[in-house]
Amino acid sequence: AESLDLGFRDDFGYKIVGGKQVEIEEFPYQVAIEGGSVLFICGGSIISPNWVLTAAHCVYKENISWLRVRAGSSKFRKEGRLHKVKTIIWHYLYEPSFNDYDVGLILVKQKFQNLPNIRPIPLSTVPAVPGDSVTAAGWGYLEEQRRHRPSKLMAVNLTVVDWSLCRQQYEFLTPRQMCVMGIKKDTCYGDSGGAIVSNGKQVGIVSTGFRCAGHGLPGIYVNITVVGPWI
Repeated sequence: AESLDLGFRDDFGYKIVGGKQVEIEEFPYQVAIEGGSVLFICGGSIISPNWVLTAAHCVYKENISWLRVRAGSSKFRKEGRLHKVKTIIWHYLYEPSFNDYDVGLILVKQKFQNLPNIRPIPLSTVPAVPGDSVTAAGWGYLEEQRRHRPSKLMAVNLTVVDWSLCRQQYEFLTPRQMCVMGIKKDTCYGDSGGAIVSNGKQVGIVSTGFRCAGHGLPGIYVNITVVGPWI
């Protein structure tokens, strides 16, 4: 495993492969984290009136003065409501090398309005188990080569993989991480920080993995139930 180019999803996120277009009203907690007027950085999820949950690598050492959070829009970098950022926090044990403890928080200056297209998602206190169906959403690239982004929000259904089996593929896997995959379906570059959801509750955060769908390897996600006490 040490000789593999792991293709980490740490260069501002990952994508949705093999998914479908959806409306923000179906995923009202989904937000886009943007840099200034030119850069899409990551996804995130609204978890309270003024807090967004995302991956640590999305906000690690970022300058908050240029960060914006776009809520309430299905469209890529258009419409919705832009929120300035007051504070960013990443887990004090975050390890950039392998994205361990890859969890971060954003405090916005103006509270999110509670609307049909802007609404927080509860965090699960019960861990997802192998075989559970989960859903991810985002505006990431549509293929590994990073040629095309979607014009609208995309979503994909995936399946939780047994942790022990996943560790046979990723020897660096930690208890803070969980694995999810699909057949020719995946999150990819641009989706980092977004939520994976089961039964209406967030169970994980898009974090890292080996390239994208089609390689027969699962993606790696932050396990919400393990890092929940810090959140």
